[in-house]
Amino acid sequence: MNTTAPIQKSTATSILSKENIHLVIAFVLLFLWFHTAIDKFADLWTFEVNLGRQPLPKWSIKPLTYVVPGVELLTGILLFLPKTRRYGFWASAILLFVFTLYVGFGLTKVLGHLPCSCSKIIGSLSWHAHFWLNAFLLSLSIFGLYYYCPNLKIKSSTNHPYTTDQPIVDRKLK
Repeated sequence: MNTTAPIQKSTATSILSKENIHLVIAFVLLFLWFHTAIDKFADLWTFEVNLGRQPLPKWSIKPLTYVVPGVELLTGILLFLPKTRRYGFWASAILLFVFTLYVGFGLTKVLGHLPCSCSKIIGSLSWHAHFWLNAFLLSLSIFGLYYYCPNLKIKSSTNHPYTTDQPIVDRKLK
């Protein structure tokens, strides 16, 4: 009779399995979005003043004061709920793309001096550190989407109906 217990995987290995990796990514991003939204809502006046220093039309400042943290909070909620997690990853990727683009403008000074309206923790980073943090978080959003939706197919240009190995003269247009 064999009395040895079966070998079990360590907890860290089972948490980071391919099936669970999207959960880890979702909760990292969920923390980011909840933290930044709550930080902005907690001090709306400062956030509005910082938005006023941006190269934005004056009429957009007041609505953006509520819309930006609202969208960040909604993104966190979408990531929390399993049925909406896919949309949460998409929203996170889009937001991080836009914010990374903005930080890139700040780095290159294309729009002049840009203030940072992020949360207090992220706002204390240099533009370079902020750029790389955003790029990392954007990558996490994309990987989360990939792991959560493994059947997500991105059509390549080779699947295009007008892209074939045939000479141009022999192609038949549909």
